[in-house]
Amino acid sequence: MKREPFAPNHNNIPFGLRRLHILRGHSKQIGRIAWSHDGQKLASPSDDGTIRIWDPLHGNLLHILKDDGEEVYGVSWSPDNQTLAVGSRNETITFWDPATGQKLPTSFEVGHIVWGLQHSPCGRWLAASSTCNDLLIWDLQQQRQLTPLEGHSSIVTSVSWSPDGKRLATTSDDAAVRVWDLASRECLHVFDGHANWSETVAWSPDQTYLVSGDGQGQMRFWDLQKDKELRPMEKFNDEMIVWIQFSCDGSLLAVKSLDATVRFWYTHDWRFAAELPEATTSFIYTGAAFHPSAPYLATLGGNHNIIRIWDYSHLLTLRRQTWEPFLDILHQRIADMDGTQQEWREHIEDSLFED
Repeated sequence: MKREPFAPNHNNIPFGLRRLHILRGHSKQIGRIAWSHDGQKLASPSDDGTIRIWDPLHGNLLHILKDDGEEVYGVSWSPDNQTLAVGSRNETITFWDPATGQKLPTSFEVGHIVWGLQHSPCGRWLAASSTCNDLLIWDLQQQRQLTPLEGHSSIVTSVSWSPDGKRLATTSDDAAVRVWDLASRECLHVFDGHANWSETVAWSPDQTYLVSGDGQGQMRFWDLQKDKELRPMEKFNDEMIVWIQFSCDGSLLAVKSLDATVRFWYTHDWRFAAELPEATTSFIYTGAAFHPSAPYLATLGGNHNIIRIWDYSHLLTLRRQTWEPFLDILHQRIADMDGTQQEWREHIEDSLFED
């Protein structure tokens, strides 16, 4: 039986993670945060009506962006990091210069509350999840909206571009996960299997499968080559999964749930890696974010109004390690002693894996 790495009691920080900074300033809960593609900045939208631009690795606030004061849910950096797209309750997508904090003249009237935004890898296209049942996409070069992609029967809760930028995956309150081809504008796959709302989806780094999460705490894996489910991950609770992402090197999968945790798995053998406590929230359009090229992670804390920056490099070192060989050696040594094997075995394991 494999054991889960223990979490030291001090500050509830799990073994393998080190907290670098706490970013404070938002007065209300934070939405879907996003690193710039060069990893130098972090944008945080919030219900307090502002977007804050941070230098997260030094713990500094750079700019506060404020428009009309409406709640802001999603942001997306252009691939060149020169523009930040912002979606909010005011049913409009606005664009900002993150270097100066100034609002740009371009904007798109959506007609729906915007939950999330994502630029395509090439930077030409911008996709939105919203209270609309359709997938909404804009051509940023021509500054026009494409014909919406129809198929979901309820609101689109998240959208994710494939790493090559040719396809998009969407989740919806209709429980389906759909995959769309940008060039043909056709739906390539419809994956049914979630019991209720599908809330978030992530592409595997090699683009061969998807991982999605739903409103009942279930993760599912979808084979894009065979057009079928691979296997469901063992369910760990009944709380909604609101965010899933692979680390920049693909070695970790992280999952944020409304049970106030972010959990990590090693992708080479799907061994559980760590569990990071967060504050309890009922806000579903929230998340966390892996750094695009280094072993850093941004998560939320407090009343979901602060950001915590983590170094998880030691967790990557631990992926090639396990306590079992160490325990086997100790068990053999203890076996050579008289009469106390079971007592010492239990003492050692309890010490190593205590909560």
